[in-house]
Amino acid sequence: MDSRTSAELVFDQELGDIFSIRSGGNILNEDIIGSMEFATKVVGTKIVLVLGHTKSGAIVGACNHVELGSLTKVLEKIKPAIDSETATVENRTGRNETFVNNITENNVHLNIAKIKKESPIIAELLNIGAIPLSTFTLYLDRSYTLLLLEDMSSSKLEILCWCFLDINLLLIRYQFCCN
Repeated sequence: MDSRTSAELVFDQELGDIFSIRSGGNILNEDIIGSMEFATKVVGTKIVLVLGHTKSGAIVGACNHVELGSLTKVLEKIKPAIDSETATVENRTGRNETFVNNITENNVHLNIAKIKKESPIIAELLNIGAIPLSTFTLYLDRSYTLLLLEDMSSSKLEILCWCFLDINLLLIRYQFCCN
């Protein structure tokens, strides 16, 4: 998530209602995966969302090949998302909004795959249907967000769909059954 808002505000929750792990560029490392394992296996978190957002300074920095101290290593972790983006042939920089948005989407999907690969604990919870693992992209300058469910193994899942209309939030809640 971005410093411009918090997950609690986006999801209309109180402090302590969401186990939120934040990192620049939505990167994954052992600390973050370990925190996710704690949240799911010990605390009992019911859904894991890999949340990306547009206009990420880290994503733009990675697209512009910024090198700056320890930030360089953070931005290098976004490089696979850049390398996997094949739709943009020209202007593959942070100034190209479509390119940056594509990288944001690629990044969250690559992180889903990485979580499944690097966390046997979360992989087991997914396999038994204890939690879904999903992506959520917050479009900061548009009137919608994108929620994609990657794992639909839960027998019943409540989905929150958000529409951002200027400064007003409209929450649409609905339930659907899987399987």
